[in-house]
Amino acid sequence: ASPVESEAPFRRDRLTLAMYGHLAVYGFFLFVFGPVQPLLRDEQGTSRTVAGLHGTALALGAIIAGLLNTRIGHRYGPERASWIGITVAGVGMIDLIAFRSLTFTLLGALITGVGGSVAIISSTSVVHEHLPAQQAEKALTEANAVASLSGAAGTTLVGLLVVSRFGWRSTFIVALIGMVLVRVFIY
Repeated sequence: ASPVESEAPFRRDRLTLAMYGHLAVYGFFLFVFGPVQPLLRDEQGTSRTVAGLHGTALALGAIIAGLLNTRIGHRYGPERASWIGITVAGVGMIDLIAFRSLTFTLLGALITGVGGSVAIISSTSVVHEHLPAQQAEKALTEANAVASLSGAAGTTLVGLLVVSRFGWRSTFIVALIGMVLVRVFIY
């Protein structure tokens, strides 16, 4: 039999689904983060340039994650590194929910960028180590689709929440709830 025919059927086990969850939660955050920046700018009374620093802080967080991820992954393993990353991203989101000042929201964006990027990089490593090559590619394709769908849902949710009594910051609470659901029900 050819290698494709002899390959075991593709099953989405708990570990794979947990990594899908990490990608979905961070994808949700990323899609939401863009539309909330003008709302944050209005709330803080800053210019577009200053408000744009939030995106710069998020990107800087991704760069820092790239520099740190190998060390974190070697020390804790990719699975634990992914959980550490998504937890750190949650801390950054809590900062974005709780604080209004520019200093703290920039810090929240930076922290979320570090944690979310560690989670993404590590989740990808987990899938590649956990599944045979062809199955890993299928899984990552599915995971990216799930992340895109959750992100699209997030942008819709921002629009609904901005006019509600809950406000746009509630979208970050939804992301935090997603993290908890992944931990409790999938993992």
